[in-house]
Amino acid sequence: MKIQVAAHSGFCFGVKKAVETALKAAEDFEGRKIYTYGPIIHNHQVTAYLESRGIRIVEDLEQVPGEIVIVRSHGVAKGFYDQAAALKIRVIDTTCPYVRKVQQLAMKHHAAGCRVVIIGDADHPEVIGINGWTDFSARVEKSAEGLEDLRHEPRLCFVAQTTLSLAVWRAVAEKVKDFTGEVLLYNTICAATEERQKECEELASKVDLMIVIGGKHSSNTQKLYQIAARNCKNAIHIENASELLMNLNGKYDNIGITAGASTPDWIIKEVIEQLENEGEVIVNDER
Repeated sequence: MKIQVAAHSGFCFGVKKAVETALKAAEDFEGRKIYTYGPIIHNHQVTAYLESRGIRIVEDLEQVPGEIVIVRSHGVAKGFYDQAAALKIRVIDTTCPYVRKVQQLAMKHHAAGCRVVIIGDADHPEVIGINGWTDFSARVEKSAEGLEDLRHEPRLCFVAQTTLSLAVWRAVAEKVKDFTGEVLLYNTICAATEERQKECEELASKVDLMIVIGGKHSSNTQKLYQIAARNCKNAIHIENASELLMNLNGKYDNIGITAGASTPDWIIKEVIEQLENEGEVIVNDER
């Protein structure tokens, strides 16, 4: 059995920074209550570990006046900062730099009178946060199919959720190229997402089984699984090693592994160790 691990898998820069910042805050402010505004990343194992270090999740700032609140990597709406200041909350901001870029673009073009269109999942916290920098006036669409009624808008600015599928963004670019008004297209898919998606496609096309590791609610992990399933007839999405055996339906000679940006290295290692227990394994870990 041969296992190939995608070179870009596991924590991306933004997630790694967010988790490290949260853990440092627990050390620096020992004895103080520390919260993250929503789950800092979409991975149950990581959020459980943070909770064991005294870092809890809060969804409403009104519940924690005067405390310390960490802004997660997904970012938040502009109004969050005003509310936090009014409640005398100390904010530690771990918004991913790629997400911050999208927020600034959305705010700039909204202020200039453009109709901002966010391509992504309307219910995802990143998208909700980006929309909050346009006074929640942006149009949110998940694909090119919903854009036809914008054909004759005078000024449009398109941005992408940072974990959007490249295929979806390309379809949007193709769709709007003959729109009659001014169209600004900003491909704001982050570099880590692009690298992971390309590697996943390449690896999945040459293995017998493709394993995608990551939270079931993680947007970028879901996209990786969709790509894996299109390119490998045996593709599975698991959160951790405990789910592995129940998803294996045969013996495989060549296995590929990738993991979402919110998946820590120790979970990837546990999956590899579980496979090693099943027989002789040659691991090609390029990370």
